[in-house]
Amino acid sequence: MCHFIREQLARRGHVVVEESLAEPFLPIRDCEAVLVNGEGTFHHNSKRAQGLLRILEKAQQMGKATFIVNTLWQAMDRSWRHVLRRLDGFIVREVLSRQEVERDAGIVPTVRLDFSYWAMPAPPGNDCPKQMRATDFYSKEFGCFVRPMGGWLSRIPFLDMKNMDWKGLFENLENTSLLVTGRHHGVYAAAKAKVPFVAMSGNTHKIEGLIRWSGIDIPLANSPAELRSLVQEVEKTRPPYEALFEWMDSQPMWRGIP
Repeated sequence: MCHFIREQLARRGHVVVEESLAEPFLPIRDCEAVLVNGEGTFHHNSKRAQGLLRILEKAQQMGKATFIVNTLWQAMDRSWRHVLRRLDGFIVREVLSRQEVERDAGIVPTVRLDFSYWAMPAPPGNDCPKQMRATDFYSKEFGCFVRPMGGWLSRIPFLDMKNMDWKGLFENLENTSLLVTGRHHGVYAAAKAKVPFVAMSGNTHKIEGLIRWSGIDIPLANSPAELRSLVQEVEKTRPPYEALFEWMDSQPMWRGIP
């Protein structure tokens, strides 16, 4: 989502210099502000998360404005509360993260949809035959996302989101009747394309937090065994998904920082 963030900031007149492999962190003294895209980072106190929080802490000590946007917050060390309290802007993607921030730091961050929702163009409709498709799912046993290799899920056409850009994903969703997914961005892509989905919980609370925030009764699977029965139920009714799609479309888009 860096392209979307850079585009929104540029519209506000900011010159954006991104982190690079050659120079992992831009010298803070040359910046007016430090903005961190928290996508996929701030959970379970990862080394990457701790490193970014140290950068924000240093920036704050130097009197720079600091922001975290588009983020999850889950199972982080509370010792970082002093950094969170000094942020000039803090945007999480769902309400379970907001609750954890409130508990950990005593502040209430803003909640906005994942920026991917606004970075994705809705695919045009067509009359091609539609079929069910599936992505990969998080395996607690292996600690990573895995592709189903047996049973009914293995017989569903597979969308390899790890090796597919947004354009390719939407080209496939144009001809999809139902997406079965364990991916947070799979849920977002399906919602943007107005395709019903059946999702299973992953390694964080991102999907649950989105559905909780919406207040709409979209069931989620807690295990592979629950997926098939949910698929059968989804095929009978669509109104809750229509309500979710309408709610997501009504949410305000992030437009950068002043």
